[in-house]
Amino acid sequence: MTYLHAISLADFLPCNNFAIAGRIWSPNYLASIEPGLGAVHKPVENFSIEDLRQNGYQGGAVSPRSATILIKAAMLRRRLHMVDGHGNEILVSAQEKQRILELSEAELSLEQLRRSDYSDKVSRLSCLWLADANDEGAKHIKSMLGDQVYMVSVKISNQLALSKVNTHWFDEFIRTGDMDCAHRYWAGDGAPHGGRWEYLLDGEIVISDPEQLEYIRSYGSKLP
Repeated sequence: MTYLHAISLADFLPCNNFAIAGRIWSPNYLASIEPGLGAVHKPVENFSIEDLRQNGYQGGAVSPRSATILIKAAMLRRRLHMVDGHGNEILVSAQEKQRILELSEAELSLEQLRRSDYSDKVSRLSCLWLADANDEGAKHIKSMLGDQVYMVSVKISNQLALSKVNTHWFDEFIRTGDMDCAHRYWAGDGAPHGGRWEYLLDGEIVISDPEQLEYIRSYGSKLP
């Protein structure tokens, strides 16, 4: 089965992994096949919710969600400066700071509920995100990540676990804070008017379109 996945061509890590191996991995799966990483990697479940809130995720391989939301939010709470790969400070507006902190709290609430009531589901904090390989899936990705991302057709080549959930209930939880929406998200309930499905993968994906792979090799971020 084919899915859609999206990356930023300015993001070195996925571009480099796709360019070299034609595939990328979730943190837990990568730790299961790389002995060096496996010796030091700690799954997100090893950390308390409060530890994640105050310190972010410090377990080894990091998922994009943990890097862009959880770790940034922890740094903002501790009033630490964020810098880019060249040591330049990243300035964060008051509006963006509020967005990151609020989204972090929502993610932590969802993670707490998953641990207590839906422990068989894949964590949003350590997964690869996939969407349906059709026009609706492409619109779904753009609505979440914007028009600037590069979408690729992928197949699941190795899988520890896969959860199918509906983004409608995540959006409603963000909008209302209603925990019933959070329960319906993790339960995998359908949504009024169909909603939009997303797939949380703990595993490995490979690019199925050779032209897309060559595009990443040509235009994706590289080391200077």
